[in-house]
Amino acid sequence: MQAADELHLAQPGVTAQIRSLEESAGIALFDHIDQDAILEPVGATLLQYARKIYTIANELMILIVSFCIRR
Repeated sequence: MQAADELHLAQPGVTAQIRSLEESAGIALFDHIDQDAILEPVGATLLQYARKIYTIANELMILIVSFCIRR
């Protein structure tokens, strides 16, 4: 639920995207215990890279907007 809230998306959509990624890669990103989902080590690594990519993408958008404003 936390990921869905942060992304402003519905939980089923986030779950579907994660399952699709897991199936494509042939790996489990989470260990599902009862109703908890615990990140597997590979999931934690993916999360670190995803956060870096997100930060870089935001920085790039700010840079692009600043160039457009200067015109």
